[in-house]
Amino acid sequence: MNRAKSFMADTVLGTIGGIFNLMPDSILFGSILLYFLTQNLSYGVFTIFIFEITLAHKLTSFIYTQTATEKGNEPKMDCRVGYKTPRFAPDRIFSKDQRPSYRVFSISAIGSYLALAINSFSDALSAMSEQYGSDWIGRRVVAYTFIIMIVAGCIVFNMVDNCNTKTDVVIAAIFGIITGIFGFSINNSIFGKESINFLGLPYIFSKESEGSPIYICAATP
Repeated sequence: MNRAKSFMADTVLGTIGGIFNLMPDSILFGSILLYFLTQNLSYGVFTIFIFEITLAHKLTSFIYTQTATEKGNEPKMDCRVGYKTPRFAPDRIFSKDQRPSYRVFSISAIGSYLALAINSFSDALSAMSEQYGSDWIGRRVVAYTFIIMIVAGCIVFNMVDNCNTKTDVVIAAIFGIITGIFGFSINNSIFGKESINFLGLPYIFSKESEGSPIYICAATP
């Protein structure tokens, strides 16, 4: 029994915690690598979005720390998010403030960004389901489910790891979602719909709504 508990605590929970601790730096480097390998615009814009998250969190952290009355926990090495160096803890890709939780802030923003990107191609998924008979709409539901599970898991992990107060976590999740919505709207407006097309789906346009003529070709005898 004790061995099973030790396995759960050290192996399972430790692995999950390690994955969450590396976010969002691991997502950033993965996006950069995928962009150079595939030259897919959506991964390049997604990389820019992660930098936007960092700037948005710094602004949120400055406002929050100036107005918060609840004192946060002292930052520990285990509580620092992203990649860490054993000898020089401050020597990191980004220097992140801890209040509100940067981990929850970034994952909530990324989750809302990806959910909105998938939702933008709902018409294409519906048309593909009708055309090919495959349940493409079901795949969208699966994607939403995994996004919610990852974001919720990150929130729960941060509430029990004694690195952030519950208020910090809730505030980070709310403003992270808001950041994801704004970031999605801005990037979609600047770079176009191809910048959010992670799955390489076709576009569905309505010629009637755009005022374009519809040509009907008669069959030749």
